[in-house]
Amino acid sequence: MKNFRLSLSNMAGTIDALKTCVKETDMDLSSIAGSIALRHGRPLRLDNAPGRRISVLEGHVWVTQDSDPRDVVLGAGDEFVFDRPQAIVTALDGDARIVPLFPRHD
Repeated sequence: MKNFRLSLSNMAGTIDALKTCVKETDMDLSSIAGSIALRHGRPLRLDNAPGRRISVLEGHVWVTQDSDPRDVVLGAGDEFVFDRPQAIVTALDGDARIVPLFPRHD
């Protein structure tokens, strides 16, 4: 099966939060703060997500994590810290934009 990551294909994109690939180029989300456009109807899957954070820049997103009964809806200015290995982030009511943030070392 061919894996489309953050592509414009009809398949959901995939981000591995530890070893992220964007158009098959390795990226580590812990060391950059570039924004990611989320297109309505195209969920983004995150693997190896525990401890990683996102911030919503524009729009609204729905976050659901594997084996977690919570469903979280975030708006512009909201942040979320993942505590499960896999998660899905989906734009709600139109497109959205998120930014991965550096892990906190409290």
